[in-house]
Amino acid sequence: MGDEVEALPPGLEDRISWDDLDKRKYYVIGPSVFIFVRAAVYPSNLVKTRLQVQSRTRPLYNGTFDAFRKIVRQEGFLGLYKGFGASLLNIFIGNLYISVYEFTHKLAMENVTDTPSTANFISGATASVVNQTVIVPLDIVSQRMMIDGQGGPDMQSKTRHRTQGLMSIAKDIYRTQGVRGFYKGYVPSILTYAPSSALWWGSYGVVWPHYYRLLNFDIDPMWRQMIAQAFGGGTAGVVTAIITNPMDVIRTRTQIHTQFGAVDTFKYLIKREGIPGLWTGAVARVMAMGPSGVLVITAYELVKRLSRKTHDAVHV
Repeated sequence: MGDEVEALPPGLEDRISWDDLDKRKYYVIGPSVFIFVRAAVYPSNLVKTRLQVQSRTRPLYNGTFDAFRKIVRQEGFLGLYKGFGASLLNIFIGNLYISVYEFTHKLAMENVTDTPSTANFISGATASVVNQTVIVPLDIVSQRMMIDGQGGPDMQSKTRHRTQGLMSIAKDIYRTQGVRGFYKGYVPSILTYAPSSALWWGSYGVVWPHYYRLLNFDIDPMWRQMIAQAFGGGTAGVVTAIITNPMDVIRTRTQIHTQFGAVDTFKYLIKREGIPGLWTGAVARVMAMGPSGVLVITAYELVKRLSRKTHDAVHV
C-alpha cells in the first residue's frame, strides 16, 4: 500500500473501512457505546457552557473547579446532568456524522489524496457541516437546559427552582422566535465545529502513529495500536479545544443570548471583557475534549471491530 499509510509500521495498513462494516451491527452497537462516553464528559461540557455565558463583571463561578463545587452544592449531583436527555438524542443523530465521515474519507482517498491525515481533515470538516445542520436545534435546547435554574451570586443554598423540560423549552423558543430560533447561531456553529472536526481528525491522524513508534516495548501489536490511538485522540482533543475555544464562546453566547447575532456578540464580548473573554471556559473545555478524545477514539475503534463483517475478519 506504500504511500497510502504514510510509512506506518507493519500491520497498521489494516484500517477498517466503511465497506468492511456490518451496518446493522454498527448502528446498534455505536449508540450503545457512545451513551457511556457522553455521560462521562457531560458535566465538563455543562460547566464549560455556564462559564462561557456568565458575566465576568458579576460571575456566579470563580473558575472551573468552583463551578463544579457550587453546582453540586446548590443543585445536587444531577445538576451536572441538566439537559442530558436532549443531549442523548445527539448520539443517534451522531450516526449521520460518522457515516458522512467514513463515506467522505473513502471518496477522498480514492479521488483526492493518498494521505490518510489529509483525508481525515477533509472528511471531518464535511461531516461536521452536514451534522450541524441537523443538530443545532438540539444543541440550543440542551444549552438552555444547562443554564436553567442557576442560583444567585451567593450560591449558598439549594435552589428550589423547578427546571424546565425539553418540550417546555422547545415550545418557549418556538413561541418567542419561531423556527428561526432553533437555528440561532447556526453560522458560528459551522465556524466552530467544521474547523474543530477537521482539526481533530487531521491532528489525530498525524499524531497517533508517532505514539505507536514511541510505544516500542513488547506488547501485542493490536494493543499497541489501540493505546497509541487513545493517546492520539486525547492529544487531538486538547489541541482542538484550545485553538477553537474563541469561536465556541461566540457560538454559545449567540445561541443563549438571543438578542445578539454572532458579529454583535463578538463586538460586545470584546468591548466588555476584552480578549480574555474569548478564553472563558477553556480549562473546562480541555477537561471535556481531552478525555473525550481518548474515550471517543477508543470507543470508535472498538465499535468498528465489533461491527466488522465476519467474512472480512483479519488475523492480528
